[in-house]
This record gives sequence, C-alpha cells and structure tokens, in this order.
Amino acid sequence: MRGILRSRMLRCGKKSCRCHTDPAFRHGPYWYLYWRQGDRMHCRYIPPDKVEVFQQAIAARQALNAGIRKAHQDMKNMRWQLKGVQMQMAGVMLEGRAVV
Repeated sequence: MRGILRSRMLRCGKKSCRCHTDPAFRHGPYWYLYWRQGDRMHCRYIPPDKVEVFQQAIAARQALNAGIRKAHQDMKNMRWQLKGVQMQMAGVMLEGRAVV
C-alpha cells in the first residue's frame, strides 16, 4: 500500500473543552493515511482496529520497492559489464586475434 501513517492529536468541537487551551488535553491519537496522487496530497482516517493491517501493508510495499530498486540497479550494472565485454571483443576482432 502506498502512503504513510501518521497519528494526530485533535481538538474537538466543544469550545469549553480543555483541548482548545491546553495541547496536553487534545483528543486522540487518531490515525490517518497520507498519500500523493498526482500533484495532490490526500488523507483518510484509519480506525484503530485497522492501523496494524495498514502498517503491515505499507511495510510490505516498501520491502517490494526496495527489491525492485535493487534489481534495477543490478540490471544497470550488468548492462555496463556487457558493454565492457563487447568493447573488449570488438578491440580483439579489430586486431585480428581470435576470441578465446
């Protein structure tokens, strides 16, 4: 799953509540999923009983992305190595020597 989870402590709608004057009395934590879609940032409330499921899904996607990045880098390195071998072979062929 794409995005990050963040907890927030919020003020309620009652003007007489202490949460309006003292940040230590804010309500929560309330969990929200944040993700970017195009140029816009979106967020959605996550119920407390679903937070662990979302954390696991986000961790799984991060692990998958890390594997994809590593595979991409490995392929890049192999292409450079292949290009070097091809250049060596081309040099050998130009000199008229047999390729071993």
